[in-house]
Amino acid sequence: MKSKSCQFMWHCRWQNNFGYSLANFIGNMIAKYADEIDFDSLPDPDVYLQKRYIYESYKAYMKFRNKKTK
Repeated sequence: MKSKSCQFMWHCRWQNNFGYSLANFIGNMIAKYADEIDFDSLPDPDVYLQKRYIYESYKAYMKFRNKKTK
């Protein structure tokens, strides 16, 4: 039976290899399809995050306001 430290080290090596393989795969897919994707036409993530923040703030405000009026 393997000791716990040996099992843990094997698990860490497996996670590191998996993370590296996943990053390598994603990088290869982006490089392969970069011309077809046309990154300039994709929406701006900052605008999406700002809209989401405004929406969440509005929901929190209305929740507070509704509790106050009851």
